[in-house]
Amino acid sequence: MSYLVSASFIAILLAAPSAQRAKLVLVPTKTQEGKILSQTVPKIKRAYVYSESNDNEQFSVAIVIEPSESWGGYVNPKFYADGRETSGSWGIVANDGKISSVYCRVARTDAEAIANALGVVCAKRKKPDFKAKVKFEPEKKVFRLREQKKKKNTIESLLENKIGMSLTVTNIGTDPFNVTLWTPRGEPYDFTLTVHQSGKELKYTGTPFSFGAFGATRTLARGESESKNYDLADWYSFDKPGRYTVHVKYRTTLSPPRNQQASWPENCQWAHQAWEYEFEDSFTIDVVE
Repeated sequence: MSYLVSASFIAILLAAPSAQRAKLVLVPTKTQEGKILSQTVPKIKRAYVYSESNDNEQFSVAIVIEPSESWGGYVNPKFYADGRETSGSWGIVANDGKISSVYCRVARTDAEAIANALGVVCAKRKKPDFKAKVKFEPEKKVFRLREQKKKKNTIESLLENKIGMSLTVTNIGTDPFNVTLWTPRGEPYDFTLTVHQSGKELKYTGTPFSFGAFGATRTLARGESESKNYDLADWYSFDKPGRYTVHVKYRTTLSPPRNQQASWPENCQWAHQAWEYEFEDSFTIDVVE
């Protein structure tokens, strides 16, 4: 198992793009001793252009450059393809005070123009032959209300009185795939919940915002499964007796197995092979006195 923090990119080595066709300009956004700093046109070493959506309408671009002055991060990168400035808000990655790469999310038309100007492939997604089964189910079918009334704002009682729910992803196809199960910080991260009791939808009572999530990636061969546990009481109050129906919409990205030890930018070459899937599931629990 490996730990995943961010997405990867599709890596293509550049073949010395023409300065007239592709031009990256680093424009400083501050002055030094009252003087306007000069902009820099760094040498481009490698570029990565890849789709981030199943419909191939949203793309990411990452460009690795010769180390350049970062001016403390006060810099605005601009990219020109065939003399035209492309859209998007560019970010920078700096190491030891030097900018080593820039990145941006762009629409398909700009991605194609950038890739064409740089002489690299604009890598698009194609649906793979992955087959997965997703199951959400409660830890048990019946929960006693008196357990919930004991719940206090302490770690011990929170653990003792949780409304446990598990997520299990199983590979029911022949091709292995990578899947990441996320642990949310605050709101649910990769799924949405709807809870009803006696036909009435319950109000969400959890943290009203998200602190993101951290995830663990696992490669699942045919027939293998990976599970994750959650506490529904973190998000909804089950303080009345009755039957509760929980409906879950789950979103996940599956991708082919790859070298888990590869780091950026070597791990960039597989990003366009990913595919986003959506699943739905429902279950009921009873709360009794």
